[in-house]
Amino acid sequence: MLSRADAATPSAANRSLYPLPDIPYLQERWNAGEQNARTLWREIHAHGYPAGVGQVRRLVIAWRKPPPAPGVAGQPLPATDEAVSYSPRQTRWLLSKMEVNRTAREVAYLTTLKQLCPQIAEAQRLLTTFHTLVAERAPTRLDSWLEQCEQSGIAEFVRFAHGVRRDYPAVHVALCYPWSQDRWRDKSIGSSS
Repeated sequence: MLSRADAATPSAANRSLYPLPDIPYLQERWNAGEQNARTLWREIHAHGYPAGVGQVRRLVIAWRKPPPAPGVAGQPLPATDEAVSYSPRQTRWLLSKMEVNRTAREVAYLTTLKQLCPQIAEAQRLLTTFHTLVAERAPTRLDSWLEQCEQSGIAEFVRFAHGVRRDYPAVHVALCYPWSQDRWRDKSIGSSS
């Protein structure tokens, strides 16, 4: 857990891939009454802070009051809607599933997930665009899609785009021609037609 002193002077142990957020600004907002990590993150993210909300959560967790002692009655919480949760594997499947085939519960889950993590929404958009690009065999859209991947900041898409660029001629040709193994087999020498 980070203390204020640890947060103000990051050591090698608590540094991550991204720089620490603007701590004085966050402390000022926290002391002014804004104690929601996601809201604080949205504010600094709008000003260019690249890391996710988790980085801000880890910072402000030390500023929270400890929970009441065990056995001390707390305030009852209002009733809420059913909490829907899927495993990472199920979530990955839902994100690639066609929208028309999703249940209302799946749609609600994905909507909430994408609101909480905009990178997931961007990843889904890139994946859907790529599926369409391949299905429609549209090599003219490949370059702009690769640029979008590289600018997304999502490591997996950036690596994938770099791999496609290394094999660009082969990928471009594959998108140009509608050949498949079935068609090739039908026209190959020795096939019985």
